[in-house]
Amino acid sequence: MACKSRAAKPKSKGANPLKQQLAARRDAEPAWPRYARVDRVLFLQFDSPRALTAGIGRAHVFYEGEALRGPLAGCNMPIERLRAWSASTASPAVALSKIEMAVLQIAGIMPAAEADADVEADAPGNGTGTAEAEADTAANMTTAATGDAMGDAADGLLRESPVDYVVAAIGQDRSSFLHEYAHAVYYLNPSYAEAASDAYAALPSDLRAAVEKELAFRNYAPAMFADEWQAYLQEGLADYGKKWVALLQPFQQRLRPYVKLPALTWQTIRPS
Repeated sequence: MACKSRAAKPKSKGANPLKQQLAARRDAEPAWPRYARVDRVLFLQFDSPRALTAGIGRAHVFYEGEALRGPLAGCNMPIERLRAWSASTASPAVALSKIEMAVLQIAGIMPAAEADADVEADAPGNGTGTAEAEADTAANMTTAATGDAMGDAADGLLRESPVDYVVAAIGQDRSSFLHEYAHAVYYLNPSYAEAASDAYAALPSDLRAAVEKELAFRNYAPAMFADEWQAYLQEGLADYGKKWVALLQPFQQRLRPYVKLPALTWQTIRPS
């Protein structure tokens, strides 16, 4: 007996190309970060919260010791903690994504050949993945307006000169980069850590109570209050409410000279 086919409803719609494109973009591997290295700090620039979370989110959880409450807008950590997280994935073995391996390669933690082998497996033209994913891979395999020779030199220099601290944020979000960089300076510069800690201790009691209430609301542990306070202070004066802006301003003026966000020349990772 022949099967009876059902006629399409008059108002039924076919596949929506825009929805298909958006779904393919969601499923594609996030674009790898661009990077810049200034003195002892490695800056990672991701193109979206999704990419940042995919690239360094698990390392961030390892460092902070608590689960994520949503996509990351920025993060920071000493390079030794990123290295420790990388080591922790070896036993028991934990599969790393391509973007996580790219981060470890940029940081000089994963040997280039090991990361490159995985990249080659999904290189453009091998017949796997979406066209958009292949285009992203191709884009990631070029340097950012620097030329191949300079890209090779930059990658080699980075691997030979490990950094001490990593900061990451999204796109051109200068405020987040400044916040995360302030944590790096606090960690790397004892003079600044002392100045910031002294300033925090000198806060008037009512202002300090307001600061600690806000930081506790943001789930920071008391041991982190001085460090987080200085990082938010470097960003601006309004985080604790307009009531306290005038009182915070002298502290910001005292600490601002220590934290100058450097000019960053971004490079794009290109497997060697």
